[in-house]
Amino acid sequence: MASVPRFSLADMTARDLADEMIRRIPAHTPEWKHVQTGDPGRVLIDLVAWMGETILYRVNLLPRRQRLEFLRLLGLKLRTATPACGLVALAHKKTAGAAPLFTPVGTRLNGPVPFETADPATVQPFEGRVYYKRRLEGDEADALKDVIDDLAELYGIDAADPYATTALFEDGKAIAAGTDPLTDSVDHALWIALLALDDKPTSREAAIAAFDVQPALLNIGVIPRLSAPASDPDAPAPGLAAHFEWAISSSKIAGGVAQDTYLPLQAASDNTGHMSREGTLRLVLPVAANVSAPVNDLEIDIDAGLGDRPPRVDDPTVSSRIVAWLRLTSKDTSSVLPISWLGINAVMLDAQETRRQIQVGMGNGRPAQQIKLPAGDVDESTFTLSVQEGAKGFVRWQVVDDLASLGRDDRGFTLDAADGSVAFGDGLAGRRPDPGAHIRVDFMRSGGGLAGNIPAGTLTAIEKPGLIASQPAAMTGGRMGETLEAAEMRVRAWLQHQDRCITVADYRAIASDLGLARVEVLPRFRPYQQRAETPGVVSVLPLPDKVVHEAPNPRPDRRLIEQVRAYLEPRRPLATELFVIAPDYVKIGVSAAIDIREGFAPEEVFRAVKAAIQDFFWPLKGGGRDGAGWPLGQSVNNLEAELVTARIAGVRSTAGAAIFTLQAPGFVPVPQNPATGAQVLELEPWQLPELMQVDIAVGPTVPTSMIDHAGTSGRGTAIPVVPEVC
Repeated sequence: MASVPRFSLADMTARDLADEMIRRIPAHTPEWKHVQTGDPGRVLIDLVAWMGETILYRVNLLPRRQRLEFLRLLGLKLRTATPACGLVALAHKKTAGAAPLFTPVGTRLNGPVPFETADPATVQPFEGRVYYKRRLEGDEADALKDVIDDLAELYGIDAADPYATTALFEDGKAIAAGTDPLTDSVDHALWIALLALDDKPTSREAAIAAFDVQPALLNIGVIPRLSAPASDPDAPAPGLAAHFEWAISSSKIAGGVAQDTYLPLQAASDNTGHMSREGTLRLVLPVAANVSAPVNDLEIDIDAGLGDRPPRVDDPTVSSRIVAWLRLTSKDTSSVLPISWLGINAVMLDAQETRRQIQVGMGNGRPAQQIKLPAGDVDESTFTLSVQEGAKGFVRWQVVDDLASLGRDDRGFTLDAADGSVAFGDGLAGRRPDPGAHIRVDFMRSGGGLAGNIPAGTLTAIEKPGLIASQPAAMTGGRMGETLEAAEMRVRAWLQHQDRCITVADYRAIASDLGLARVEVLPRFRPYQQRAETPGVVSVLPLPDKVVHEAPNPRPDRRLIEQVRAYLEPRRPLATELFVIAPDYVKIGVSAAIDIREGFAPEEVFRAVKAAIQDFFWPLKGGGRDGAGWPLGQSVNNLEAELVTARIAGVRSTAGAAIFTLQAPGFVPVPQNPATGAQVLELEPWQLPELMQVDIAVGPTVPTSMIDHAGTSGRGTAIPVVPEVC
């Protein structure tokens, strides 16, 4: 489709017009020999040229109005500027006499542009510190092997899983690269220590008393490493906290002995999309009688920090202030939690300003009256307007998309949110405001643009007595309003599919909006029966990103699968059955025999060969023959693995490579073709290989068997260890 025609009646400036008139002087007034600046005639020329440029400017606006009208007829409007948004953590200015303090929606924070709170928050009188039980691996675990063995013997544990209590976000700032405490911890959990504001007894009493101010609500703020856009407003809303479980430390009496336990917590609200988007969730806390903190002192309880107890904190200045522990776990042990920041007493902000009960004009009795609002980039969902109607006082009028749809007495108006103006009817299509009638905006929020994208640490002052704010990460998402040219560019896409999933490319492009590393679309594939060529069925296979190219391969957890489905569901054709599935990985192993060149360290060559084979079978970018990721359903061939091995610097020659599949008994070699000597593992169109192990040998013989080293280590009891720090 051709773009909307653009033209200018003339694009001459005042200087161009003046030069043109001076050029014509010899032809029309030859007696005027010397045209100089300051001459009365030259002054008239400059004046006429300036007036001419002004007239041309106004005439050239006519095509813009036509283009805007064309967009309006298509049902498209210029998009308003997007306000920047983000999180701040609130805290009490003074520790003495601190008590729960409620902060309503719309509380202002002063910055380069106005910011207002988008969530309610009850700022509780305690501090939150985030910990996880970091797994010890590699050289760190080897250095502490004797200590770990002694601790296992001390506790009478057959399998020990050592950990180091590790704090996150100690400086209050977000981690730009992100972290995944669930994956990196021994217990697949995240812990938040609720601390009294200081070490004084009165502060501890105030923190405990806050639980009895019911309903006791605690805001948890989350900044994920990868944020997904908000799903379609018409999409079904997922249940609250469907994937993650929050609990608080408690105790119970069993056999006359107090035992540590955990009480599950409910989320009163959650706008984080299962912690996949930046936002807050509000936990409902129990009364103080049901809250306790397990003993953290080794001198009192030698089992402190053992097993499923909270991580042991060895700093007495911190441990003495612990009132309770919050624990975050997942129902799905394969779930990941890539976050940049998490903390308590947090609230969402956006760069918008609220106006209430403001008069914006008076009725003039004329048809199609237009009123300019005090600001542009209006949030349409918040805008309400009333018009004075004699003895009735102010009466609420309704915003409509098209005045032509109204009757002569219908109270309606159109809103141009980007420009910040309203238009009323002409008395035939929509009622006209009475002459002299006051027109009032009851409520509106407006604002947006790049100015709101401020760096971390900018916002500190909040217009709420007794509180201070800290900004852990930059405010993001602020964008300028759409230009007419940009709106015309999306006409083509709008007319083609109107944000609908029709073709395979549509599904892949729209699903990629969620920041996924790879999206595969299997048309006519029904996953439950593994049946292809089923009309009316589409299966989408999303893969999240993973930096390290080694097993386990990236898998979409239940949260991500539901997120992708919720995003695609309102965009699919009505008669199409949509499935969002995880890949079916076929676990394989590779062994190779090589001869090393002189001058190369064997360890370095082994490491390079292993990395090259892992990269080759990787499902994301960098993997496969073309570097775009191993294709779905592509067969695995040992000759290709041999070729990858032979290309490594330091490998003089290779005796070959072997492919194994991991089954119940262990690794089993793939059958070999007697004629070609090749091992070919055929994959189904929905399958991908998952390389579990690589064995490298030196010599002329390729290993014909593999031992599953990964399967020999099981998860044991968590044991706190203090790593040595140089």
